[in-house]
Amino acid sequence: MLRMHFKNSVAFKWKISYGVILFIPILISALIYVQTGSIVEYEIKRANKALLNQVKFIVDSGLLQTEQLGNQMSINTDIRKYLDVDGQKDPFQIYKTKQEIHKYLLYNDFIKDIFVYSKSMNMVLTPDTFVEESHFYQMYFESAIFTFKDWQKFARSNYIKEYRVLPTRDNGLLNETAALVQSLPIDNSNQPLGTLVITLNNNKIEKILKNMDWIQYGQVLILDKNDQIVFHTKDAGLPLSIHYSEMELKKEEPFFENVQGHKVMISHASSSVVDWKYVSMIPAEVFWERAEHIRNLNLLGLFICFIIGGVMILVFARKNYNPIQELVRFVTGKAFAPVEKEQDEFELIRQHFIKTIQERDDSNHKQVQHIKLLRNYFLHRLMKGHIETEQSLEEASKAYHILWSSDYFLVMLFHLESDKGVSNEFQLLQFIISNVVTELIGAKHTLHFTDMDGTLAAVLNIHPAGFDDWKDNLEAELKEAREFIEKRYNFQFATTISELQRGLGGIHQAFMQALEALEYLMLLGDEKVVWYGDLKHTNKDYYYTVNQELILINLLKSCDFTQARELVTGVIQSSFNQGNTSIEMLKCIMIDLVSTMMKLIQDQHHGSVWEELRPFRRLLKCNTKFEIEYQMLEIFNYVCQHIESKNKSISNLVKNEHVTEFVQENYHDPNLSVSLLGEHFSMTPQYLSRLFKEQRGQGLHEFICQTRIEHAKRLLLKGESIEDTARNTGFTSSSTFIKVFKKYEGITPGKYQFNGQ
Repeated sequence: MLRMHFKNSVAFKWKISYGVILFIPILISALIYVQTGSIVEYEIKRANKALLNQVKFIVDSGLLQTEQLGNQMSINTDIRKYLDVDGQKDPFQIYKTKQEIHKYLLYNDFIKDIFVYSKSMNMVLTPDTFVEESHFYQMYFESAIFTFKDWQKFARSNYIKEYRVLPTRDNGLLNETAALVQSLPIDNSNQPLGTLVITLNNNKIEKILKNMDWIQYGQVLILDKNDQIVFHTKDAGLPLSIHYSEMELKKEEPFFENVQGHKVMISHASSSVVDWKYVSMIPAEVFWERAEHIRNLNLLGLFICFIIGGVMILVFARKNYNPIQELVRFVTGKAFAPVEKEQDEFELIRQHFIKTIQERDDSNHKQVQHIKLLRNYFLHRLMKGHIETEQSLEEASKAYHILWSSDYFLVMLFHLESDKGVSNEFQLLQFIISNVVTELIGAKHTLHFTDMDGTLAAVLNIHPAGFDDWKDNLEAELKEAREFIEKRYNFQFATTISELQRGLGGIHQAFMQALEALEYLMLLGDEKVVWYGDLKHTNKDYYYTVNQELILINLLKSCDFTQARELVTGVIQSSFNQGNTSIEMLKCIMIDLVSTMMKLIQDQHHGSVWEELRPFRRLLKCNTKFEIEYQMLEIFNYVCQHIESKNKSISNLVKNEHVTEFVQENYHDPNLSVSLLGEHFSMTPQYLSRLFKEQRGQGLHEFICQTRIEHAKRLLLKGESIEDTARNTGFTSSSTFIKVFKKYEGITPGKYQFNGQ
């Protein structure tokens, strides 16, 4: 037995391959070890930033509610009357104002206290008391760092919604408390009558901040733009040397700094309501404690994997090479050429078997291929109807070794439900179908496959022995073939079948019937077997009515795109779910549906829509139900985007005060209403009213009424009668005017006119 030496032995290649396989996890582990620090640091930053943003969201929400409360109190009539008293005390008015403030205080647990300073009376009104400013100072603010003069200067200064940090007394302890300060009234900020102060609840803020993880190891603080600490948690040994300007330069990205010899992670976030910064300072060793343990275990695992993997490579390479070595000895025992320079064991074996197989197949391969090609060509011509006489058909069948068992034929076409686009792969799928179907059906009947312009076709000759129940058996066998192919090869196919024809000359008619059924199948795409005989009678119902068209137009005009999509989808499903609806009717329904949508966007400014969208060309090119449905929804989305874009431009009219200006100019018109405004701005009244309320916080009907009342008050003060005033401000009757006036002003027009005079 010859002993051959291979320069490129597979044993050496296996060792290299196994080494590469071992090297990959070792390399990944090494990279993980190196990247552990940056990964942990990134996760720390992300987690702490998320917690800080959560705190920011909650505190900002409380601040926003506080500012809204301040705005409400600034326009409160009772507070205004309390401030308008010129040095005289009205006990009843003071009592009403105090109750009103107490009611505001109950609405928001983010607020600790509310007090209103009256400049004319030098008095302070709180939900609980009404005292002189000096007594109020002694109760709430008396301290060495905040003198009585400081308090007087603070209370009498002008403010426009400012946040200040005040030293307040709470149970005998002096605490710094953030407060919202606003001069009153807001429409006379140059000469204020008083000051509104709303102090925040430190306990509430402290509970929010304590919800952060790791807070017990560090501290959290709130910093204003003047570097004044609004609030901070208990000191954890870290200095409060943080500046607002430094936070601005960091662009809200967490960063690490060395503080007193310790690495500290600092995260910060800017308030969306005021010029505040939320800052957290957490020692880095809190996060790194467990990470170091993981890194050590990772390093130990690398070393163990390297040792064990090297040993296993040698053992398995030797064990797997033994059978190859025996096979090489068997091959080289023959009269074989010497081993080439770059040849290995597998190449030697492969060449040996290739030569053996070629010698066996070359003798008959060309003849078999030639007969198969001629047979396919014959079947192709037979289905196309290009062969003239029955005698020539029978002679050709014998010449191509095709034996028919009866005089009854039908044609089956197979439609592949696959997205495979490669030609070779498509031919492989056809080969699988032909083999599986032949194995199931060919045992009972004569079956021959061929390719018809890219479609797999089969001529089925019914055997006399199975003529009685051939149709039921054929459906059962096709179902079995589909289930097997779907489970084994993971693709699906559908079949169209002609009616039974007699004689070889009827095969052409059978092919045309199967082809027509295939067109129906490709359009609907729902059934697995379509018999031509089931398509003779079609449904005449039209599934898109005039009423549905009106509903769709109204839904699109009102921007109710969800309901409109449901209606369009419903029409499509109703049309396609009727299996006996003609193809022509389906296309008419779809074109009719598109015409409705296109009517809504064909205006003088969009003449190029047809050229850009080309909806009818899209639909006419569709061959399947899914293509039609996809194109329909694409057109629908385009229409919705166009309408939404148009409504956004109309919405800008509301933002630019066009609606307000129109109401101011036409308030005296009795016909002025939400409906008239909707018609004027080409919008539905409901949609226009909703846009107006979203942007101004007030209903459109209420705005019209208030505008008329404001002008009515001006006419009444000039001495106009109630009847003339009602007529000149757009009210249909004086009784309606009186009712609306009393609703908004609290008194009748006559009493208002009398008090004004």
